[in-house]
Amino acid sequence: MYKKNEKITLTLIFYGPISILMIILSGYFLITYIRDLPNVISNNTEIYIGKCKISSDRSNVFVDIKDHLITFSETHYYVLEDGNFECKVEYYPVSEEGYSFEILK
Repeated sequence: MYKKNEKITLTLIFYGPISILMIILSGYFLITYIRDLPNVISNNTEIYIGKCKISSDRSNVFVDIKDHLITFSETHYYVLEDGNFECKVEYYPVSEEGYSFEILK
């Protein structure tokens, strides 16, 4: 059996790196999204009208426009098909999170 001190050491060795990794990842996402907080509060978005390429995975829809990859939650845009379209995209400039999307005809 393990002695009490050995059990604590094994726990720290296992959970220590996992905790540090979670803190680093949380900090990264916090910094990424907090930079857009003033834009979200003031509803300051950028609008792009033109050609876009749509792709999706199980949880997100991605709209590729010029030098930006805008991300939308698929729960709101589940009817979109992958392909090239003329579209109007409204998004937050720093995080590139989508605000609204419309396919133009």
